[in-house]
Amino acid sequence: SSSSSSEAEEVKSLLAEAQKLDARVRPDLAKAKADAKAAQKVIAAGNAQVERGHSLIQAARESGTKAEDKVHDAMQKTAEAHNLEVSSQRIADKAREQQEHAEATLNRSRSEIRHAKLQLQKADEDEAKAESLEKEARETTEKLRVCISIEGVLLHHSGEARQDVGSSSEACERLCLLQRGCQESIFHSGENHCRFYETRSDVPELFHSFYNSSLCGMREDLSELQKSKDLILSRKDFLQGRHTCSWMG
Repeated sequence: SSSSSSEAEEVKSLLAEAQKLDARVRPDLAKAKADAKAAQKVIAAGNAQVERGHSLIQAARESGTKAEDKVHDAMQKTAEAHNLEVSSQRIADKAREQQEHAEATLNRSRSEIRHAKLQLQKADEDEAKAESLEKEARETTEKLRVCISIEGVLLHHSGEARQDVGSSSEACERLCLLQRGCQESIFHSGENHCRFYETRSDVPELFHSFYNSSLCGMREDLSELQKSKDLILSRKDFLQGRHTCSWMG
């Protein structure tokens, strides 16, 4: 019985010590829990910062990739710009060459135009001079030559004739007068034809009002021409009654 009482006391003593220990430990345990809770908050905040750091790192990597892409694009555009500049310079050089060629061509054209104008001026002067000489020659020929008209007569010819269109017998005669080689002209009023011969004939083919013949030569031949006219007219009586309206010979 005494041993049981002793054990009970010992148990009580141990229980009392345990309660004291618990009373001392409980605040420390609460504090430890609070510290643990605070530590968890710190850990959570740290994890959040780590995640944010990861996000920033990823964003930085992405930004770096974009930056590299932009740098690559910029370098490519720079190369394209350089190529464009080179191409533009070539085009500008070619355009300058073409401009220089065009200016040279224009200068040559201007020189040729000036030369052509001078030639044209000279040609005009030569033409005016030629016309003046021709006029002088006509006037001289007209002074040296003479024609005798025989109205109503077609002279016979077997030689070759040159033909022209005449408005009148007078115009036809004048054309012959102004040609040194022309010895005779015959005008047909019905057809307005004028024929020239380099030889003279004193043989009448037909007497008809459609025709007009002219004998031409130098002025010193005037008496001979008059004799030929008289001879031709003297044969009129032998040819009366013969009528034809066509060219003969």
